[in-house]
Amino acid sequence: MRAAVVGHVEWIRFARVDRVPAAGEIAHSFEDWEEAGGGGAVAAVQLSLLADETHLFTALGNDELGRRSREELESRGVISREARAIRVLRPRDLDEVAHVEAASQEARP
Repeated sequence: MRAAVVGHVEWIRFARVDRVPAAGEIAHSFEDWEEAGGGGAVAAVQLSLLADETHLFTALGNDELGRRSREELESRGVISREARAIRVLRPRDLDEVAHVEAASQEARP
């Protein structure tokens, strides 16, 4: 089975604390880490556990965090595709159909 997700990716820094601080209280972390997150990324990673092939159509930057996001997603079995435009069509008798124009992996510099 092949799956596709259209969504965003965020680079998130997490911190582990002993407990959730009360209002106005400061909590100090004892562990922290960073990884790709966001609705599109999370959905694509979860689908990759079920599908033979999962594509994520998103816009990633050409900076360090964009490259790190792409590498992490690919290490989790997600094929990231650069989304240039998303058009939602609303035919009379059909559900919404999303058409995504994506650049091929080979076209990326």
